[in-house]
Amino acid sequence: MSRPGQRSSGQRSSDQRSSDQRSSGQRSSGKEESGERADGKGAEVANKEELYPPGRLLGVDVGAVRTGLARTDPFRLFPTPVGTFSPKQALLEIEHQVKHEGPVAAVIVGYPLSLEGEKTHGTQHVEKFIRQLKKRLPGLPVLTMDERFSTKIARRLLVESGVPKKKRAQKGRVDVAAASWILQEFLEANPEWNTAV
Repeated sequence: MSRPGQRSSGQRSSDQRSSDQRSSGQRSSGKEESGERADGKGAEVANKEELYPPGRLLGVDVGAVRTGLARTDPFRLFPTPVGTFSPKQALLEIEHQVKHEGPVAAVIVGYPLSLEGEKTHGTQHVEKFIRQLKKRLPGLPVLTMDERFSTKIARRLLVESGVPKKKRAQKGRVDVAAASWILQEFLEANPEWNTAV
């Protein structure tokens, strides 16, 4: 039983409750204690680097006979052609790029679909290539990009860039141009991968 003038342990003064509420309201979100910036930008940078790791992007136009390969600059601003290979040689070249040509953030593989968005005959070649690539380089992110018009657009780009007809007819010329186009389209559709943004 409480003595006169003494509050029981279950009763707290309104001043004390108000003080507790003020203290609770002034507590930080935990970002400063954890080393993150209070404005959240430190966390955003960390998350972006985790989601979009630094390094080049490789673009691949897979074919049953020839496979075009392109890569971006380290800042992922624009693509440049690497070359045309057989599918097996392309796997070896990608491995070489990853291990000896600086960090590679991801590989972007053209994924052929019909006008209706359905899989095509070429899709099975692409899916087989992706399986082999993931088996060879299991830690490397592999993304796909709709390439249903890549070959036609690559031919048009070669014409517009002034490449002579004889050179346009060379084997592999269109394939490597298509790989570059795949990368360009990916960067335009996914600006968050651009490290300069």
